[in-house]
Amino acid sequence: MNHDLWWLSCVLFLFSAIFAAVSAFFRYKGQKHDVYGGHTEARVVDIVTEPRGGEFSLSQFGNRQAAVLEYFAGGKLYKVTDGTDAYPCPFHMNQRLSICYNTKNPKEYVIVYRDTWRRFGTLCACGAIFFVLAGCAVFFTYASGAA
Repeated sequence: MNHDLWWLSCVLFLFSAIFAAVSAFFRYKGQKHDVYGGHTEARVVDIVTEPRGGEFSLSQFGNRQAAVLEYFAGGKLYKVTDGTDAYPCPFHMNQRLSICYNTKNPKEYVIVYRDTWRRFGTLCACGAIFFVLAGCAVFFTYASGAA
């Protein structure tokens, strides 16, 4: 029997474990940005113009455009105005946004943007699956004595 295949399968399984650990780290790193425990999807139902406050009221644009978000949390419908100070509004009508909300006070929320850490975590998880499958194929080739 060829022991090189045995070692190759061990190396592939080791790579799989490393990729799985890195994936878990990246996902944990991305999850730290979730401030609140509740997760749901909000929809932009309106864009309103509001006067800016504080030092921003002295800017060229005296008003800001704010998105009105609508979402369900705990079985109730909530409608809140986003606090992003921007002109023009960074969102558009009927846009869907992932949000995290405070389970004790669902009107407190944070918009969850696509996180680079989570993308790397998903990519590493796919790499781990690839190395597990490759390691299994090499091991079964070794075990069958075909090589």
